[in-house]
Amino acid sequence: MLPVFLHQTFGRLKEASQNWRKLPQAESSCITGIDQIAEFVIDQVSNRLYAIPGGIRRLREPIANTMGYIDGLVEQVPGILRCQRSTFISDPRVNAFFVDQNHLQEVFSQSQEVRTLFENHPDLEECYGLLCMRGEERRQLGMALTDGLVRRDVMQTSLSFTDHQIFSPGSNEAEARCALKCCIFKSLIAHIQQQAIRTETEAYELESRYGALRARSRRFELDPSNDDDHSELWCQMRKIEQQLQDQMPRLISLEDRLRHVIDALSHPEQIVRAQTRSVHIDRMGIKHEQPNKTSHELLLSEILMGCQRPRVACLVCFRRDELLPRKDFLAEAGVFLAS
Repeated sequence: MLPVFLHQTFGRLKEASQNWRKLPQAESSCITGIDQIAEFVIDQVSNRLYAIPGGIRRLREPIANTMGYIDGLVEQVPGILRCQRSTFISDPRVNAFFVDQNHLQEVFSQSQEVRTLFENHPDLEECYGLLCMRGEERRQLGMALTDGLVRRDVMQTSLSFTDHQIFSPGSNEAEARCALKCCIFKSLIAHIQQQAIRTETEAYELESRYGALRARSRRFELDPSNDDDHSELWCQMRKIEQQLQDQMPRLISLEDRLRHVIDALSHPEQIVRAQTRSVHIDRMGIKHEQPNKTSHELLLSEILMGCQRPRVACLVCFRRDELLPRKDFLAEAGVFLAS
């Protein structure tokens, strides 16, 4: 259900963009949608936050702020890339993203969401969606043409794309952009939750180590005759004390947890970012520092979430007539066993 009311709320708030930071003036339908999203956020982070009076109301403006920020990021993503066998040959971007024409068809055909969309809409000739991938760069030896001579064992950088995923296919570009917005929003909430868990886990581990070192120091204090050098012990204790001071504020109470969510949603730019990277690549997947006759410029829209590796995000279109037949695994297993 999240994509449904996220989609609706993105649309309503975009029509009244001047109200991003003026929630009391926004339409009641906007506030209702944001309240539904606030409930989703609480369910994901900790349903105990429902116990805080006015918690949903306090989340309204931070959520609207985050949605406005995400909306701006996604609107900067380039337009639709048509992914089909013919464009694999004619479009350098499609050629770079997929291994070959069969791989292109397999990526979309393996998506149950794509199949379900076409099955539920028999008249739909093509679908639009969000394609996410990871770019992998590798250094390798290859051949290069220099001054009319072929040189072997030239160090080159190859760029390939892996971990292809199709998200929330729909019938038009607007639905594809909404899918990207929903994907970023859900990833942001997951990051906020993981950050809270990580902070508490790290603090617990540091306190446990400090307690063990403190117990050892007390034993030394009770035995003055022990001539061992205790400087290393004191050094470790001071180091842990500093680490505890440098940590994020502890999320001890429910109010602490709610403030953590509000602060993160009030400053989404500190967690999620978008960037466009330009690379020059030839049809063999080799990067070139400068443009030349064999290379093409490839503009990559990347989404960065916290300290995670960036993911390439691309809005794509795929035709029904290029969908591969559904595999019959039982028939294939029977052939294998009979052979």
